[in-house]
Formats: sequence, C-alpha cells, structure tokens
Amino acid sequence: LTKGRKHMKIKDIILHRLQIPLTTPYHLAFGDLHHFDTVLVEVGDGDGGTGFGDATVIEAYSGESIDATWAFCRARAQEIVGDTAAGAHGSLMNFHHDNPFAVTSLVSAIEMLEGNAILAPTTEQRVPLLIPTTATALDAIPAEIDDLIGQGYGTLKIKVGFHVDDDLLRFATIQKAAAGRVLLRLDGNQGY
Repeated sequence: LTKGRKHMKIKDIILHRLQIPLTTPYHLAFGDLHHFDTVLVEVGDGDGGTGFGDATVIEAYSGESIDATWAFCRARAQEIVGDTAAGAHGSLMNFHHDNPFAVTSLVSAIEMLEGNAILAPTTEQRVPLLIPTTATALDAIPAEIDDLIGQGYGTLKIKVGFHVDDDLLRFATIQKAAAGRVLLRLDGNQGY
C-alpha cells in the first residue's frame, strides 16, 4: 500500500455494469466474442480522490460469470465502504482464489485511489498498449498490420490455439508483414 494512504477511509463506491459491443469479433479458442461484459468500479475517499478498476469477465478464463461478478462486487462494496484502504484490500484478498476478476476490479480501484504510480501515470508518461490482430484472411493481414502500426501500437497480440497449421501460416504472414517494426506476442491460452 502507498505510504501514508493505507489508513485513508473509503467513503463511496460506484459500480457500473457495461456491455461493450465490439466492431470486430474477438476470436478465442472457445468461440468468438461480440461484446465484452465489464464491471467498472469507482472508489472515492470523500476528499476528491478517485480510483478506478475494472474486470472484463470471460467465464472460460476464471469460471466467474458476469452475473456472479456483479453480485460479488455489489456485496463486497457495501461491506468495505467506511473501511480503510488497507482493511478493504486485506478483506478482499481473502476472496481472490475463487473470484480473481471481481477482486481485481475492486483492489485495482483502491490501489489507484492510494496513488499507485503504475495505476496513476502522469500526463507526461506514455503507457504502451498492445492490440490484438483480427484478420484471418491471409491477404487482409498486411493492411491490418500497417494500420495498427500506423496507429502507434508497438506490440501486436496474435491469438493462436485454433488449428496448428493455420496458426503457423497466419503467424508467418503477420511476421512478414510486421517486418520487425513491432513486437509480436502469441496468446494461445486454453487453445493447446
């Protein structure tokens, strides 16, 4: 916990349940996602300080459903309002094993409120982002790669885990189109 802020009291918590439509489906080993189900947490200290956390819930990743995550966050938020940041953090971590996404959304908001440097960058800091590639047609890949690099992304995430031969061919096409201009990250979770 950030020195001097661990005894700060949590005065209010606002929860938002969002369904964020995707313009392009997100391909995963267990199916395509057409929207993200997200819980956004806003924690306040009553003195103008605010922290944000979120969880985009994909049930196959942790076993948590959006309904269960929403219910968990609502119940825990009521319990920790009025508690110190340290106390809330400690009590939430008791639930982390069974509710990792839900707990992370709440704890991240608390840590941002405390002034965690990683969660509260200054306007001068650049936060590098990665973006997933979505093109599956080999002839569409070079244009997508050029577009993503042109937007300023320095790392591209390539979902694999579907069919090994197709994955290898798609990766080789992406690698050739990227031509060493960006980092490539393979994401094969639950696919192989």
